[in-house]
Amino acid sequence: MTPEFIIPCIVTSFTTQIGHNVILGWNSQTPLLLQTLAKGKKLQPQDPFFQRPVAVLADKPKAEMDAAITSVIGDLEVRETMCQEMRGLQALAVAPQVHTRKGSPQVAKDLKTISTEHAASVIIVAPDQ
Repeated sequence: MTPEFIIPCIVTSFTTQIGHNVILGWNSQTPLLLQTLAKGKKLQPQDPFFQRPVAVLADKPKAEMDAAITSVIGDLEVRETMCQEMRGLQALAVAPQVHTRKGSPQVAKDLKTISTEHAASVIIVAPDQ
């Protein structure tokens, strides 16, 4: 059995999407939520929910969101990529494509930047208390 791994794909540009997943807001559990989506993509490849790109909109600096996501999803990448390369295997992209945007989920203009009106699903995350 060959090891499987997760490749984070944090995207800097976001064009109009249709049928993607949206996460509005941020808390300490958001990176773990994205890790769960990544695992779902690997374990349930036939489920369209897990195969969709993800857009995150939160009042948090983009660089901080990207770093938090990479720290949770990306720590598996380096170890497993090396294992795959040593075996001569090609990496499998199993992590969701994640687009992060700084903005307020309460501002219509910010919601449009992640094409919320065309999303297949929206997850609202409450801030940490």
